[in-house]
Amino acid sequence: MTEILNTRRYRKFSIALAFVTGLSLSLSAYSAASDTQVSLSVLFDDNITRAHSGDKKFQSDQAISLTINQPFVLPVSKHVRINMTGSFGVEQYVDLNKLSNISGGVQAEVQYRSSAEFGTPIFGLFAKYSLVEYDSDQRDGTNTSYGFSVRKTLTDRINFYGAAFHRERDGQHTVFKNQYDGGLLNIDYDLRGAGTIYLGGEYRDGSMAIGATPEWDWYNTFAPNDITKDDVISIWSYRVNGTTQIFKAGYNLPFSESSAIDFSWRSAESSVSYWTDLVSGITEDSYTANQYSVAYMLRF
Repeated sequence: MTEILNTRRYRKFSIALAFVTGLSLSLSAYSAASDTQVSLSVLFDDNITRAHSGDKKFQSDQAISLTINQPFVLPVSKHVRINMTGSFGVEQYVDLNKLSNISGGVQAEVQYRSSAEFGTPIFGLFAKYSLVEYDSDQRDGTNTSYGFSVRKTLTDRINFYGAAFHRERDGQHTVFKNQYDGGLLNIDYDLRGAGTIYLGGEYRDGSMAIGATPEWDWYNTFAPNDITKDDVISIWSYRVNGTTQIFKAGYNLPFSESSAIDFSWRSAESSVSYWTDLVSGITEDSYTANQYSVAYMLRF
């Protein structure tokens, strides 16, 4: 992480950090500030290249990351409030160093609840903007998303969360300029002092960047702007359209009122379509990836 923070190319990131810090200070003067949230995690990814076939399909990597979130609550009326969160993160990969990145962003959500009665759902409209700087010049850029959400307490032990959203990624290279629509569901189950288990699912439909072997060289002719010799991995990367289904499961074990350790697993399968040539027409393919993480979480 020290290598990332000392890199000259991240100096401009101080502007973004100054903005987030200034926003945080101004909000604290007018709102009820929540606890600062810090997470230190280790991640293992078994298909870091997002390749569908070939020798690189199952190239794996590990990363360590530090994330700091500062949420704030701004009451608007009896039934409406605004939640805002400033965030900062650093992520360092072991083998593919150029995937290492530093990020900062702001998220806001307007929430409405008709009454304080148990089980009354909370509806929200949210928007998020973040700036991400990689050691990879091709991937540097911004992430923007917006959508609506619903939260509901089903029982004294089960909580539900659902959202529909649109997300855009504006990378430096066209391959990494992606956008998609999606939806997600999540259910938490409180084990009453023994922690919380959670299950979730997500669906995405839109463009994405994936790795592929040299047989995709025809892309230079049919879609020259949607291919690049990746500056991180030793294969080509392509922008394609497709869908992704994500399943996640996890267990959160509290150590105290302010700390916990979280174990999670995410499995993603993407189905993509692309033109092979004018004769064969559209070809469909897919890739899978699994992520396993352990995170230590602290509030203060």
